[in-house]
Amino acid sequence: MRESLSPRNWPELYVAENDETAFRECREYIVTKYKAYVAWGQERDVPKEERLDVPFEELARDRFLIGGPERVIQEIERGHRELGINHWMFRVQWPGMPQKLVLKTMRILGEQVLPYFHQRYPKA
Repeated sequence: MRESLSPRNWPELYVAENDETAFRECREYIVTKYKAYVAWGQERDVPKEERLDVPFEELARDRFLIGGPERVIQEIERGHRELGINHWMFRVQWPGMPQKLVLKTMRILGEQVLPYFHQRYPKA
């Protein structure tokens, strides 16, 4: 997981019914976004190990929170455990993404992911 969460690198988040569906549904839109970043020259300003012009699976690893509710919960917990993150902001929409997918991820996040944290950390 990346070491800093600043406004310039709030993580992309997409949650669906399961991991396979989540990756399939968001891939096209995130890939398009990051191809634009490369075209704009942002590739020049990142360390080699954080390159943006790599296959989607490599790009997503330790950079995005994508999966079913269980996986997303695990990744948020990992950020808390390994980096001490206790306040998150996520990007859940990308250019060209149908609104129904945005609303779907927000619904699953609100119904299946966030309640876990409200129960686990009631005073947070």
